[in-house]
Amino acid sequence: MDIRIVGQFSKAFGSKSVWITLNVMFLIGSAGSAYSRNFMQLIASQAISGLGGGLSTLVNIMLHDTVPSDKLGMYMSYSNIILMISFIFGAPCGGYISDTFGWRYCYMIAILPLTLILCLSIYHLKSYDDAPIATATKPTLFTDKLRMVDLVGITLLSIPTVSFVCAISFGGTVYAWSSPIIIAAFAVTLLGYILFFLHQKRWAQYPLLPRALIHDRNFIISCICCLLMHVITGGATATGPQYLMGSLHFSMADAGRCSLLATPGVLAGYYLSGRYLKHAGRFSRLMLTCIAMQTLSWSTMYFWTNGDIYSAVTLFLYILGGIGCGALMVSLAVAAISTLPTELGGTALSMFYLATNVGTTSGIACSSAIIQRTLKVLLPTRIDGPDAAKVIEFIITSIRRVKELSPEIQQIVADVIAIAVQHVISSFILCLVFMFFITLCMQDVSLKKRKA
Repeated sequence: MDIRIVGQFSKAFGSKSVWITLNVMFLIGSAGSAYSRNFMQLIASQAISGLGGGLSTLVNIMLHDTVPSDKLGMYMSYSNIILMISFIFGAPCGGYISDTFGWRYCYMIAILPLTLILCLSIYHLKSYDDAPIATATKPTLFTDKLRMVDLVGITLLSIPTVSFVCAISFGGTVYAWSSPIIIAAFAVTLLGYILFFLHQKRWAQYPLLPRALIHDRNFIISCICCLLMHVITGGATATGPQYLMGSLHFSMADAGRCSLLATPGVLAGYYLSGRYLKHAGRFSRLMLTCIAMQTLSWSTMYFWTNGDIYSAVTLFLYILGGIGCGALMVSLAVAAISTLPTELGGTALSMFYLATNVGTTSGIACSSAIIQRTLKVLLPTRIDGPDAAKVIEFIITSIRRVKELSPEIQQIVADVIAIAVQHVISSFILCLVFMFFITLCMQDVSLKKRKA
């Protein structure tokens, strides 16, 4: 929810105030998690920390408000690089601390840095004047500022989004797709989005999704491409380890390390795209090139899973695809706000980063559903015998333990998982082709001619 509200709150109350508030929430949540006495206290503390999770979105909003347009891509690339590096080192460091000292220390060690950041923010972060939303004078009363936030719109957007994520996450796994619960979740999703758009168009005084955004071609196309791009990255996160463990019999640790092979490419893509956008001042050719690179990379992966291409070639093109992925993420964020008025930048970026989260979750759920469906359909046709049902259930629920089965069963599983992964990769390629054609419809404006 924080991603959906941070843009409007930053315009209503000022980015510095929102930044400090989010830092305080994150600090309180971390301290509460570290010293929680029971599971419910831990969950409550994690919920408070989650409310502070909009900091990464707010960073880019503040960059948009303070950095000239032609340099925005470069600064966003630096922000993404730092965020990616923190993700890379955060997980193994957290695991080491948890195993060595205990999980509470993962939260305790964050208290001092968060306190230092909070003090620096209060005394040294400069407060710039945020133009209020669709009003000529800046309100001073708290209640007047709060009215500038579309709380009804936030609620109407949150309910169907959560319902959709639950439907695609539990459908085909916990519940059948034809289950009344899943059907009801999709119905709530459809009804909720209809009510949200009606509210935005007819009743909202300060809409979460202003008409200028709805009618802006670059913003809409960028959000669609962002959603599909993160469907692919989320799907790859779920699919890669399953293929490596199920077909190539990697251990979980080795599969995790192999999943990081594209990371240097993504980091390089962040940096190179920032430099390109600064010097060229345009984004259309960069975006088309990045999409083509990823299409080539995933096409190579498709044939590699079938044994038709050498692993060294696949690894090179996989890293090349990572470069395309990183560069595309930065250029999409810049393109999303390239033709919008400056005062709508924060709101636009909030909705843009909402698309990243929904896309990642959808990609993980949909890719897992494709693999599960393929296993359930093909395994019964290839495995027979009195214990076939138990073996199939074991394979579906414990893919990392397939190497405990007989060599014949392992080979069957490897072939079926390869087919399932090819189905997933085919969906990735279709998404990329669609992204390529709609990107051709974008307006390739000059960033150097826009005012900061």
